[in-house]
Amino acid sequence: MLRGLKFHTRRTKTLNFLKGLKDGWGGINAMHVFFIYLEKAPPEERPIVAVILLLLDLMVILFHST
Repeated sequence: MLRGLKFHTRRTKTLNFLKGLKDGWGGINAMHVFFIYLEKAPPEERPIVAVILLLLDLMVILFHST
């Protein structure tokens, strides 16, 4: 029971963190910041920034669907 509660608490914190990344804190949306950086990044950095954006988006979708 305690283990399940601990997992639920950690999952809730993770969901809140991801929701904060997606929706933004205090008007700052981290995903938007990554997107702006992606547009201005040197060509050699664009793939990793694009992967980070994709993973963040997929994580938000996966956590919302479960």
